[in-house]
Amino acid sequence: MTRAAVLLCSLLALAGCDEETIENLVEGKVEVFTIHSASTTNLTGVPDGYHTWAELQDLNVDLPANAPFGTRDDLVNAVGSVTDSGCAKIPETSGVCFKEGDTSSCLPTELTEIGLKTYKIDLSSIEDAINAGFYPTAVQYLDQFGLNSNLSIEDAECSAIE
Repeated sequence: MTRAAVLLCSLLALAGCDEETIENLVEGKVEVFTIHSASTTNLTGVPDGYHTWAELQDLNVDLPANAPFGTRDDLVNAVGSVTDSGCAKIPETSGVCFKEGDTSSCLPTELTEIGLKTYKIDLSSIEDAINAGFYPTAVQYLDQFGLNSNLSIEDAECSAIE
């Protein structure tokens, strides 16, 4: 059994899974993210620096309508049990689109970094989470659901994305 577990973990690691993703899979969980904030530079009418996504929406910034955005309550309503994981960021946003082949999902060039909130949910609820505005962090699930699997997502302190 131990040999099979080592082999499975090795295969998953080759497929783009990190240790945390493997642990989540063993627990039947998956980590999902939603946009919390964005760092802006040279955006007309908006001071440079971090702003919440909702604040940018209120300022009528031209944001992609189908970007992953929702509240924790949205996620709880969609999937039930949710565990806060922390925060992350997409440090380089030049040319970032959230859906493969969909230019309407691309970020404006004035957004230089995206702050994310992350949560753990049951693996069986992943489609419901996507429909509620939460995308999986694991590459294999991004690819499976036609989302951009080339996103560079890094862990971040929550205070760094405020």
